[in-house]
Amino acid sequence: MSASVLNIGTAIFNNFFFLRAVALGVPKDELGSYLFLASVVGYVGLAQAGMDLAAAQQIAESVGKNEYTAANRIFYQLGLYNRFISGVLAAAVLGFVLWSYVQGDASYRDTSLVVVTLVSSIILRLWCNPNIAALSGGQHFHISSIASLGNAFASVLIGYLLFLGGLGVLSIALGQLISGFGNYLFLRHQRAARCLWSLEPVQNGRQDLGKLVKFGLLVSGVALLNMIDAGSDPILFRLFTGAHAENTADFNMWARMPLLSIALLSVIANNSSALLTARLQQDRPAGLVFHNKIFLATSCLGALALISVAIWLTPFMHFWLKGEFDQEFGWHCSVALGLMVFFRTIQSSGIFVFYALQMGRIVLISSVIQVSAKWLIAPWLISQEPVLGCAIASAASTGLGAIFAVWRLCCLSGYPRRNFLIAAAYGTSAFCLATFIAPLVTSVSLPQLLTGVALTLAITGIPALFLLQRARVQAIA
Repeated sequence: MSASVLNIGTAIFNNFFFLRAVALGVPKDELGSYLFLASVVGYVGLAQAGMDLAAAQQIAESVGKNEYTAANRIFYQLGLYNRFISGVLAAAVLGFVLWSYVQGDASYRDTSLVVVTLVSSIILRLWCNPNIAALSGGQHFHISSIASLGNAFASVLIGYLLFLGGLGVLSIALGQLISGFGNYLFLRHQRAARCLWSLEPVQNGRQDLGKLVKFGLLVSGVALLNMIDAGSDPILFRLFTGAHAENTADFNMWARMPLLSIALLSVIANNSSALLTARLQQDRPAGLVFHNKIFLATSCLGALALISVAIWLTPFMHFWLKGEFDQEFGWHCSVALGLMVFFRTIQSSGIFVFYALQMGRIVLISSVIQVSAKWLIAPWLISQEPVLGCAIASAASTGLGAIFAVWRLCCLSGYPRRNFLIAAAYGTSAFCLATFIAPLVTSVSLPQLLTGVALTLAITGIPALFLLQRARVQAIA
């Protein structure tokens, strides 16, 4: 938990200081084009086919059953697969670079440099992931969190220095690439020191490979849908609006804090995922009780995040980016994005139990509902008002996916059905309160903004984090 909280500070620096300097230091169309390219290149990560999460899940199951030989075999299989995918990606990038230089156009060469940097970061992540899977599945999730913290801090610091050196938006990707290598060395050392079973000679290296691949393909389907959802905004703007690069930059900056909130809340909730898997293998009723406590505490955190984002996002954007990204319907956009944070939080907190119960199809269906709804709702909305329309579409589609996931969660035998009503009450109360207050604080001064944010964190956020940690400790005990 401590590492997760420290990650919050690093992510805040990354998103609200470094990215601010980039947003104010480069033209908006250049920033939007880079974000679009990064979104497209991100789909390369799907070549990993969801094997990382599948391996971590099965390692956790094996450790929970004290079957360390099986855990070692899964770690070996994941490393072999990731090395193969890394080689394929490296060959593909080399071919793209050669093609860009044959074209003789400077713009192609600049694009190839960005692509090489982004894909190289993905390859480094592939090298890191077997170590992360071993540590997480072996009940050493805190080491992964510490590594994530160090990697995030180093990438921000290096990227910021490179940006000051005049590298522009490329500094973001270069910072991630350079820090990623150090992260790999750290994770490899920690895995060898803490997961001694991973050092043993592998026995029957191909045994149960089909099970791992099957689960990996399921996870990959979910990852594909999530990436389509996350990367659809710049594509939708390109298809249905005129100034698509500017709209992409606008919405990306407005969604930055809500997406950060989602990521941080998911990390806090999922700190218990490996432990949950092991508990469910040992005692299913006790495991469901454990998940129930974590889910309710996380739903409360999501409701508090809804209030915070909805109330303070509009004045924060005005002071943070000196009014250059202000929106006509700012507080409406803030409320919609706050609602998206709540839905995504309860969805991510609710669905990881289905992986542990070998019911991954529920997660897949939830993602299908979410992506399909967004592509049905968003085109008309963003053609009317790009940024606000995209925010509303994101909230509505995420809400539908979350409702399905929570409904299926409450259908589990032995799981309290009142959770749906409790989570709905949290969200409804937070939404009503935010809708009432948000229009009243759009024109606050900077001292009032800072005071309000500090009071919100002190009164709600920090106590809620302690309550969540207490619930986790009690559930473990």
